[in-house]
Amino acid sequence: IGGGPSGMSAAVWCSEMGLSAVLIEREDDLGGQLGMIHNRIKNYLGLEAVNGCEMKQSFVGSLEGLNIERSVGIAVEHLDLGRKIATLAGGRTFAGNSLILATGVRRRRLGLSGETEFHGRGLLSSGVGEKLAATGKTVVIVGGGDAALENALLLSEVASNVIIVHRRTHFSARREFVGEALRRPNIKFLTESSVTSIDGNEQLASVRVHSGSETADSIISTDLLLIRIGVIPNTELFAGKVEMDEHGYIVVDARAATSMPGVFAVGDVANPCSPTISTATGTAATAVKSILTTHLG
Repeated sequence: IGGGPSGMSAAVWCSEMGLSAVLIEREDDLGGQLGMIHNRIKNYLGLEAVNGCEMKQSFVGSLEGLNIERSVGIAVEHLDLGRKIATLAGGRTFAGNSLILATGVRRRRLGLSGETEFHGRGLLSSGVGEKLAATGKTVVIVGGGDAALENALLLSEVASNVIIVHRRTHFSARREFVGEALRRPNIKFLTESSVTSIDGNEQLASVRVHSGSETADSIISTDLLLIRIGVIPNTELFAGKVEMDEHGYIVVDARAATSMPGVFAVGDVANPCSPTISTATGTAATAVKSILTTHLG
C-alpha cells in the first residue's frame, strides 16, 4: 500500500523473490514525495539525479517488465489487516498472504483556513521550485528545522526580506544552517512566536503572529508564505489496528514487522529517525525478505 520509493522497492523485491504482488497508490502517479524534491539528489548510492522527478522516472523504469500488478489513482477505502484484504474506492478488493504498508508521510499543516485559500496565490509549495517568485519580495517562513532554515537561506538570495517565525527559541535545524541564517542581513527571526491567521483578498497580504512575550498579536505584511513545520505519518487507515508510537508512526521490529502478524511497514511511515530514500528502499527489501523467510516459510 503506497507507491513511493519504499512501495516501488517492495514491488521490485517481490518480483525478484518470485512473489505475486500488487502495488496500490492513491495518487495518479507513482513516486510519492519524490515529486516534491526540486534540488539535486547526491546521497543515494550509485544514482544521482537533478531532482526527485528524475529519480522517480528511474525508479518507475525499474518496474517495467516485472510481473507486478499496479492500481494507481484509486485510494484504499478499507483495510482488513487481519484477513489481509484491501478494498478500494469503487469496491474492488485485493487479498493476500501479507501486507506491506508504505504510505509515507505528509507535510504538517498549521490548521488555518488560509492554507487552502491562498495556495498558489502567495502560499508557496517549494522554496526551491518557486524561488524566482520570491525575487524582490518579502517571505515569511514558519518552522525551525532543516527544511525551514535551508529554504530561508535559498530564498534570501533573491528575496528582499525573509522572516522566520518559530514557536521556540531553540532551532532543531543544523547549526551551520542557523549560523549562516544569522549572518544574512535580510533574514529576521521571530522566536517564541506562532502564526495565528493568514489573510488577504485575491492574494496573500499578511499573517497575524502571536508572540509569547506580547499581549497583542502583530500583523506582518508579506508577499509569500512557506510552511515547514515537519511531517506527520499517513496512518489514519491503520489507527487502532497496529502498534504506533506517540507521534503516529508504525512501530516495527528489525524485520520491518508490525504488531499484526503478516503485516509489515516500510519507509517513512515507520521510520521517523531516518526518513531518507535510502532507508525507504532498504526497509522494503527487508520486509520482502522477511515475508519470504519467516511468514511464508
